Amino acid sequence: MKTKILIIVLSSIAIFATGCQKNNLMDVASSTGTERRLDTVKEEVKEAGSSVNDYAYSQKDEYLSKMKMEIKKLKQALANLERQARRTNVRAKAGAAKNFQTIKNNVRKLDKQIDIMQSITEAKWDEVKSKFDQSIDEAKDAIEKSRIWLSIKITRIDY
Repeated sequence: MKTKILIIVLSSIAIFATGCQKNNLMDVASSTGTERRLDTVKEEVKEAGSSVNDYAYSQKDEYLSKMKMEIKKLKQALANLERQARRTNVRAKAGAAKNFQTIKNNVRKLDKQIDIMQSITEAKWDEVKSKFDQSIDEAKDAIEKSRIWLSIKITRIDY
């Protein structure tokens, strides 16, 4: 009985390891430099989103500090996308510029909301924080959508 279990476990591990190795090789083989850079931007956005917790009013300063870092990461991700957009055709650059300007305006609003939140009272904290969380999530989604759109434009050849 123990032998059967050991064989099953070892077989499962071998199958899993083989499958992982093939996928990793395929990923490396199919990745271009542009895709890797765009994936970096995607990771920056994910990192920005993964660190948001539910903060009470007593943790306001910690929350605001963390959100300032989130906004900084969003700005960095957007700057990376703008660098990538410079490599596209004229029509795509124009579309990207308009989209990026909208995102920049939204990020500026986030900066202003952070300033307002510095002086918010405990009675309004949950409501204002909830709206801010929604706004920052929308900004992250917009950057992710822009990343995907730009990835398509870069890989597609338009003449």
